[in-house]
Amino acid sequence: MGKMVEQVALAKGHQIFFPKEVEKSDLCIDFSHPDAVLTHLKSVAAQKKNLVIGTTGWEADLDQAKKIVEQQEIGVLYAPNFSIGVHLFLSILDYSAKLINRCKEYDAAGVEFHHANKKDAPSGTALEISRRLEQAIERLDQLNMSAIRCGSIPGKHLVLFDSPFDTISLCHEARSREGFARGAVQAAEWLFGKKGFYTLNDLMDAL
Repeated sequence: MGKMVEQVALAKGHQIFFPKEVEKSDLCIDFSHPDAVLTHLKSVAAQKKNLVIGTTGWEADLDQAKKIVEQQEIGVLYAPNFSIGVHLFLSILDYSAKLINRCKEYDAAGVEFHHANKKDAPSGTALEISRRLEQAIERLDQLNMSAIRCGSIPGKHLVLFDSPFDTISLCHEARSREGFARGAVQAAEWLFGKKGFYTLNDLMDAL
């Protein structure tokens, strides 16, 4: 992801600096490891640099991250998935869940697929899907979400609404990591000069 973000940023006319040259940059983008996110945030916050975070698996530290953002008066945008298509997929799911909530015969489940080297399972996007469906479908205590790690799959999220009579399937499948990189660079451009903690929803609402 780091290499893809670099390619997209350079193609859009931006300049890339190494981590040791943070002071020269206008803003930082983090696609690293869950254990490193807070350390990176503290480091760039000390230099009053804004940060886009695409790393997942560190969500338990979100409250601490928000405190750092407030105390240091910087801007941070975090998203478990920077694909614009995924954002549209989640919006479609929100509407679908409202309809399914009225039809008691339907159950819900999900499957997410990622490459073998992805560290967290389920993915951040899968957790967001679960959160939204559990909130919208009153009879659903916990979504049954399976995680598959195999080969070089960039990312696929499948949601099933199943009844005794039929199955409704909704799916988003990434063709490559370029869509995620483009979304992250777009988020960085939008975040420049802002203060506070944001999500991809804030970016999409501003488009």
